[in-house]
Amino acid sequence: MAEPTLKEYTFCAIAPAYFIGLATIQWILTLLNVVFVQRDFGLLFDVPQLKSFAFGRFWNKYGAFMSADMPPKTTRLLSTVRGTILDVGPGTGDQLCHFDAAKITKAYGVEPTVKLHDKLRSNAKKAGLGEKYTVLGAGAEPESLIPALAKAGVLADGAGEGVFDEIVVVRCLCHMPKPKESLDTMYRLLKPGGRLVTHEHVCNPWGKEIGGSFLSLLLQYLYVYPWEFFINCRLNQDTRKMLFNTGGRDGSGWSEIHLEHLNPWSTLPELVGYLVKKA
Repeated sequence: MAEPTLKEYTFCAIAPAYFIGLATIQWILTLLNVVFVQRDFGLLFDVPQLKSFAFGRFWNKYGAFMSADMPPKTTRLLSTVRGTILDVGPGTGDQLCHFDAAKITKAYGVEPTVKLHDKLRSNAKKAGLGEKYTVLGAGAEPESLIPALAKAGVLADGAGEGVFDEIVVVRCLCHMPKPKESLDTMYRLLKPGGRLVTHEHVCNPWGKEIGGSFLSLLLQYLYVYPWEFFINCRLNQDTRKMLFNTGGRDGSGWSEIHLEHLNPWSTLPELVGYLVKKA
């Protein structure tokens, strides 16, 4: 594994502060809009709704920029996605350009931030998915996802297992209010032999894997609270462990696990790969 240059290390150390700054500006603009345009002063006390509005503004403005430099391993992996798929938390759909539309039979994009839906539909069309891609205003938690899929006719009786050939989860597990419950639900919805394809930024693997950085781990803890508040995302979530134990302890729910850390030395390390549900 190549060692990072000083420039690379410094950039990754300060990048979270830069993005927090951008998100703070969108928070201020959101508050100004609520006070002077909407004049809905009661909304000022609804912090979850304000966070949703502010994140919608932030991602509409910077989502494409933040998604532009995806690693080649991720883009190659996304190009292999096929069949009937569940695209979880696609945001504005900036990753859809990496899908091979010819391999996809039907796709359901579940995105809870409604302000992102117009751009998501536009990017689905640009990616050649067109009528194949259905946008659902729902989160990944079971009480939101299951009714939305039932309403869309995916689940005839409002519940079920083994519906999707592949489930794609890209940079959204850290946003989910109930990531474990959401993953358990996705596991049930995945067909035996189906894949869960993922790319997530995760906690720095210092002490667990060669290449982790103690300094970067400390920086994550420094950034964790402002990052979660302004960007609505958990910076130091142990997503690898969570994925590994979905469907059974010690990876027993999966027949194959192919997960790799990218830039494990970084303040924003990433985990990319896929897991195959046991038949």
